[in-house]
Amino acid sequence: MSKAIIVDDSRTDAYLSQKCADQLFDDVKVVGTLQELLQLVPSYQPDVIFMDVYLGEWHNGLSHIRELRAGADDLSITPIIVLSSKSADEDKRLAVEAGAAGYIVKPASVDKMREAVELYVPGFIPKGQASIVA
Repeated sequence: MSKAIIVDDSRTDAYLSQKCADQLFDDVKVVGTLQELLQLVPSYQPDVIFMDVYLGEWHNGLSHIRELRAGADDLSITPIIVLSSKSADEDKRLAVEAGAAGYIVKPASVDKMREAVELYVPGFIPKGQASIVA
């Protein structure tokens, strides 16, 4: 079963991202804060995390990606794909340097998510295709 978490404090962006991710993953959870993410990951064990880097009062979410990568738990190796309204090459470069696997410029789309996941999630099989492969 494929699983994804979306971390976004904008309810509108989170809703749109979830609608896209629902077409690719068997189960999708949405959280609005880093604390909620940290509570959910141990029991949920996602295949990928889609994360906005500007969450509420945190204007530099890239530092949080660095912190997640520095740990010794599942979050340190789970692919994180940034979802951001920032489209400059510099923003993308900084995200990857911080430890993000990939970068999607909002608004999210099924095609953008599929492309990123196929690149950065080893062995990913889209929802509904597992029985075809097996």
